[in-house]
Amino acid sequence: MSNLLPTFAAALMLCLSVAGDPLPPAPAALHPAAAGGTQPAPPRVAPAVTGTPNAAPAPELRRPRSLHLSAYSTPLAAKLSADGSFDTGGLSLQFVDGETGAPLDTTLLRYERGPHFSSYFYHEFGGVTGVVRAVAFDGKSGDDARVRLAVKLGLENPTTEERSVHVRALVRPGSGAAETRPYPAWEFAPDDEYGQDGEFVTRNGHAVMWMGGVKPEIELRERVAGADEPFCVLDWKISVPPDRAESATVHLGGPPAGEGLDEAGWRAAFRRHSFEATIEMSRWQSDVRPTYTRCNVGDKRLSNLIVAGIQTLRLYGDGNRMIRRLTDRPFNHPATDIAVEAEMVATFTEFGLTAFAVDRLDPLISDPPAEVADLSPERRLAYVWNLARAARLAKDDLREGMLALLIVELCEEGAAVPAYADPELVRADLSDILGRVGMDDEAEALPAFHWGEFPEGSTEALTQSVRRALSEGRSLDAWAHLGRLLDRTSLDGFGGMDPEGDFDGRFPIHTLALFREFIIDDHGDDMHVFPGLVAPLLPDFQRMRIRSLPSVFGGWTGTIFWTFKKRHRLGADFKLSLGARRPRDVILYPPAPHKARAISIARHGEVELQPDGTMKLVLTGLGVELNAVLSAGDS
Repeated sequence: MSNLLPTFAAALMLCLSVAGDPLPPAPAALHPAAAGGTQPAPPRVAPAVTGTPNAAPAPELRRPRSLHLSAYSTPLAAKLSADGSFDTGGLSLQFVDGETGAPLDTTLLRYERGPHFSSYFYHEFGGVTGVVRAVAFDGKSGDDARVRLAVKLGLENPTTEERSVHVRALVRPGSGAAETRPYPAWEFAPDDEYGQDGEFVTRNGHAVMWMGGVKPEIELRERVAGADEPFCVLDWKISVPPDRAESATVHLGGPPAGEGLDEAGWRAAFRRHSFEATIEMSRWQSDVRPTYTRCNVGDKRLSNLIVAGIQTLRLYGDGNRMIRRLTDRPFNHPATDIAVEAEMVATFTEFGLTAFAVDRLDPLISDPPAEVADLSPERRLAYVWNLARAARLAKDDLREGMLALLIVELCEEGAAVPAYADPELVRADLSDILGRVGMDDEAEALPAFHWGEFPEGSTEALTQSVRRALSEGRSLDAWAHLGRLLDRTSLDGFGGMDPEGDFDGRFPIHTLALFREFIIDDHGDDMHVFPGLVAPLLPDFQRMRIRSLPSVFGGWTGTIFWTFKKRHRLGADFKLSLGARRPRDVILYPPAPHKARAISIARHGEVELQPDGTMKLVLTGLGVELNAVLSAGDS
C-alpha cells in the first residue's frame, strides 16, 4: 500500500524540472491550450458510488484554490494560489510568460507523490517542458523565525534543437484579507520602501528575496502605489540546449514571526542553503512518519482521503515528533475553536496514531483550557464527546475518571451533535465512559442530544445525510452521499468545508469520522465489521484491505474480495489483536445489496450464517478466513 499512496510528509513543492532531478510523472494526454503550447488534460477519477452499481461518471475533480506550503515541525507557512502566485506574508511572486504576459498554466496544480508534501503544474514553452517546484519551512536565527520558501524554475528541452524561453516573475507587496494570507503578513503602506542590498531584495530593510542559478535582469522600484502593483520584475531569457535542462531559483522570506529580531543572522541563514539543501532540511524537520491505518479500496479517493486527512491535520500545526500546536486552518491561523483540538486528537486516535495523540489528550482532559467555558452548548458537547472518542481507545483508568467528571460538568443540557455524529451513539459513548468508573446514575441522567440543522447543500448537511443513512442501515444511500462529498476533493484527497474556498482541516475531521463508521461499529458489546460496505467499492479480483484500525476490542486488520467475477462468491479474512475487552460477537457484513446464503470455507475459526445474511465469526484464535456464497440483493 505504501508504494501506491503518497506518503505526504513535510514540505510542499511546486516544480519545474532540472537536470538530475526528474520531473513529476507527465500527464497521459495534452490538449491544445487557449494560447500557445499545450497544457495537461484535467485529471479524472473513478465514478462516484451511488445507489446503483452502474453509477454515472464523476465530474472533474476539484482544483485547489490554494495549497499550504510548510513542514511538520513549524506552523509557519507560505501559500500557493491557483493563479500560480506564491505568498509568504512578506511579498507575492507570480511567474508569467515573458512574451504574452499571461500567468503560467496551472490546470494540473496538485500535490505530487513523494516523501514530502509537494505540488506541481506543467507549462509548455514552445516545446520546452516547464514545471515549478517549491519547498517551505521555517528559517531561524536565534529567536528570529520567519517562513522561508525556495522556488525552482526548471526547463527541459527534449527536442533536437536549441530553444529559447522568456519567463518573468512579478513581485508584489501582497494583498488580500488577513485571514486568507499567511500569518504574519505585512499590511501594505504607500511609504513602504523596496531596495536591493547586495544579492538581497529588501522591504523596509528586511531581506525578502534572493536569486540563485541563472540570474535574471532585475527592475526595481523604491515605492509603489498599491499592494497589487509590482515593485520588482525578474526577467529571464534562457537558452536551453537540445536534450538538456536549465534552472533558476528564487528564495522568498516572510516577516519576522519570532520573539526577537536578528536581521544579519536571518540573512546568513536565508542565503546558506541551495534549493536541494532546503529540501533536505524540510525532510529533517518532518522525519517522523508513524504507522497509521491504511485503506485499499475500489474508489481511490477514499484511500487518498485517509492519507491526505491525517497529514493535513499534522501539517497545519506543529506536529512532527510530538503535538505542540493543532489547528484546522491553513497558513498559520489559529484553530476555529478549542473543540477542534479535541476533534483532531480523536481523529488521530481512531486511525492508529494513539501514541502520537495521547500527550495532547491528557491535558485537554485534566486541565481544560479556559476557552471551553466560552463554547456554545453544541461545541462543548463536541469537545467532551471527541475526548471520549479518543479515551475509549486509549484506555487508562485515571484518564477515564477525570473525563467522567468533565462529562458531568459539560453535559448539563441537551445540545445538537456535530454533523458527522449520531445523537444516540454520542450518548452511548459518553455513558460508556461514565459506566466504566461506576457512575451509572450520572450516565442515566445524561440529557438527550439531537441532530443539528445545517444549510441545505452545505458540506455539513451532506455529512449529516451520510450519517443518517448509516444509522438507518441504508448503506447504498450512505455511499451515494459520501460519493458527493468525495466529488468535492482534489486528486490527492484534500478538501474544504467551503466547496469554493481553501482546503482546511475541518473537512478531514468530518469525512474520516464518517469513513470509520462504514468500516467498523464498536459502540456496544458487539463488533460489527464492514457494516456500511457496498458492492461497487470492490473491483473484480481486487481486495479491499483495512490495516491497523483501532477498536475498543483491540487493533484489527480485515480483507474482503470477490473470488469469482460474477460476484456470487466472497472471500474475507479478519485478524483481531485482543485488548482488555473482548467482543461478545463479531459480525461480518457482506457488501450491500448482497446477503450471505452459505459458508463454503472457514479456517482458523468458525463462521455461523445469520438469518439476516450476515456472518458471525467465532474466534478460536486471533482471526478467521472464510469463503461465502452470496445471493443477489434480498433474494
